[in-house]
Amino acid sequence: MKTIAKTTTLLVATLGALAVPASPAAGQSRSEERPLFIGVQPMVTIEPFYESGEFDVNVLPAVVGLELSASVDLKIAPIASWQFGGHGGIRHLGAEINAPYYFRERPEGGSDKGFFGAPLVAYTRNLMDDGNEVTVGVEVGYTILFEGGTELKIGLQEGATFFFGNPDTEKTVNRFGIKISFGKWLSRQARRAR
Repeated sequence: MKTIAKTTTLLVATLGALAVPASPAAGQSRSEERPLFIGVQPMVTIEPFYESGEFDVNVLPAVVGLELSASVDLKIAPIASWQFGGHGGIRHLGAEINAPYYFRERPEGGSDKGFFGAPLVAYTRNLMDDGNEVTVGVEVGYTILFEGGTELKIGLQEGATFFFGNPDTEKTVNRFGIKISFGKWLSRQARRAR
């Protein structure tokens, strides 16, 4: 129960910070064009209650992002996880949404880089257990920017997953994970050329 309270408090505080509109840097104006991020976000899940050798792999590892302000993005990743080492087949269908807040404001037309914190929420339908799962948490990490607007993001996630919809599997478990995504911002070059 303490983990749920800590996670909820962190999520509310982070969402509160994101609600404050970011202003452009001195002498700059934000373009009306909103760059779009397209990337790959591999995901492997191993839960403590899985049998030995059992794990899930997201077979739809895409991530799409939109710049909301000079410091905040919104990213959405579909989840379609395939179970290995168990019965096999699709275990989860759903999506994860997070809103990374960059502690260093990016310049107009620039790309993300540096440290970030993000509230996150995910919903999946567990087809094998005939139930639902909601994860609430936070992610902290670092983004490395390469030439041409390509980025590599590495993050640590902490939170709680709530299992509901099936009385046999209803529970709450702590969640910890490592997340890596790789992709490219589209429309950034057009903004730089102006």
